[in-house]
Amino acid sequence: MLNIPLAVEHQILLNGSLKVLHFLHFPIPGITTETVHAIESYLSKDKPNITIPAQVTHVEAPPKGVAIALQPLLKNDTNIQSIVCSHDSLNCDERYPLWITNYWVKLEAIWEAQNEWRVAVEAINKRVTLGPSVAETWL
Repeated sequence: MLNIPLAVEHQILLNGSLKVLHFLHFPIPGITTETVHAIESYLSKDKPNITIPAQVTHVEAPPKGVAIALQPLLKNDTNIQSIVCSHDSLNCDERYPLWITNYWVKLEAIWEAQNEWRVAVEAINKRVTLGPSVAETWL
């Protein structure tokens, strides 16, 4: 099951109606700068041992593109039951639900949007002479 269960999604992802300032400060895990491991090293035939949704939000995501590369493999091999974070030496023994790949894909979009909004806020603050962080009061 690659889809994030709806109840879990409401717990770990942001609400689409957030104001920009809240969106900018919404905490999400980082993306690793480690080199990409073999895609197959993320796959496990064992059941997940992480079952509390909030634990997923404490794991650094793999390098960009890894989650998308994993998804076809998960759809084609029904023996795969969990994801191992081979990019994260602190959590490499943990096995996560398959939907973590979908979560990582969504995080990539959130990182990009947050970065674009940060650039916009900084540009507004530079143009306004009323002082620092003026743009944040408008958002």
